[in-house]
Amino acid sequence: MKEFVDKAELIVNASSMGMKGKNDLPIKKNWLRPDQTVFDIVYDPPTTTLLRNAQSAGAQTIDGLEMLLNQGAISFNLWTGKDAPIAEMRRALSQKLMNHGDD
Repeated sequence: MKEFVDKAELIVNASSMGMKGKNDLPIKKNWLRPDQTVFDIVYDPPTTTLLRNAQSAGAQTIDGLEMLLNQGAISFNLWTGKDAPIAEMRRALSQKLMNHGDD
C-alpha cells in the first residue's frame, strides 16, 4: 500500500474505516507528505486518525462533514428548488456531532 500512497497527490478514504468502533486505515503517519490532499468521508469522529496524521505531515485535509453537508445541500435543492441554507446546516451538523455522545 505504501507505494500507492507515495505516488498519490490525493488520498480519499471512501470506506467506513476510521469511523467510531472501526479499525483505522493502514496508512502510516510517515507515509504522508505536505504536497498531498487527504479527504476522509468519515464524519464520526470529525477528525479521524488519518486526518490527524495528514495534518501533522502538513497535508491539506478535508473531513467527512463537507461531503455530508454538500450531499444534503444538493438534495435540499433538488427536492425544494431552493438554495440550501448551508451555514445553518453546517451549524446543525456540527452541534449534532458534538452532542453525539449524549444520544
